[in-house]
Amino acid sequence: DYPYKSIYMDYEQSVPTCDTDLLHEKMTKNSYDVAHVGGFQFVAMGADYEPLMALAMVKNGPLSLAFNANGMEYYAHGIIGCETIAGEDYCEAGSIDDHSPCDPESLDHAVLAVGIGVQEGVQEDTDSAADSTQYWVIKNSWGEDWGEDGYYRLERGVNKCGVANMVVHSVVKDA
Repeated sequence: DYPYKSIYMDYEQSVPTCDTDLLHEKMTKNSYDVAHVGGFQFVAMGADYEPLMALAMVKNGPLSLAFNANGMEYYAHGIIGCETIAGEDYCEAGSIDDHSPCDPESLDHAVLAVGIGVQEGVQEDTDSAADSTQYWVIKNSWGEDWGEDGYYRLERGVNKCGVANMVVHSVVKDA
């Protein structure tokens, strides 16, 4: 109960830039409550819910989720899991799939899903339709020097690494 009743969001311009010793006092004087986090709601609890996750993200903003991060330290760039759709020759170097599979039932890391995308495939035969890979844009907590400026792309639609096994969003109320 404590975090949900005690967390308020504020306009960026109401937070003063000043000596850190005075920051708390000035923030209290200058703050304007914008919204109140009133709790959370489960969005997904299994592989079939990825389309619902995308809708919830559009409606409510970033989603908090748990997934299996096994091998994630090897990630540099590219879409994790794209080999299953586009083939190994197409996928970018740096995928964790080469180093370590991630068990979707063993959730061990929390992240934010902040967006979705589609990467079109490259076909040598121009008469064929290009393959494409749908992905989640995930914000990690390991800093900007990791991955793609602190973010990574995870294949969407196949519950890769258990991405849809435990997903929630904040319930935000007007202040």
